[in-house]
Amino acid sequence: MMRWFAFVFSFASIGVAACGDNMPPIIGEGDSGQTKDVYVAPCSQPTAGCPCAEAGVSEVCGTEFHTSGGYTTCSKQYITCGGDGTWGPCIGAFVFGAE
Repeated sequence: MMRWFAFVFSFASIGVAACGDNMPPIIGEGDSGQTKDVYVAPCSQPTAGCPCAEAGVSEVCGTEFHTSGGYTTCSKQYITCGGDGTWGPCIGAFVFGAE
């Protein structure tokens, strides 16, 4: 009996913690009236056209999904620092398949 109570109590505690007051407002409801400015510095992450330090260095910049019939495959996309000292475009890897 005590184990069952501990089990139920632990799940109830998780539910209360997961549904705390930090939830965003429901669509259509106003928030508290406070506004928060979110600023992302340009070029803080590798972005096409932004300066980069070492030519040839590549970074993961996204994921590309391909769907054919009932199959979905994915591949990472990479951005590479060019010889001109700027990041190039975010390009996915090639996916090969049998026809």
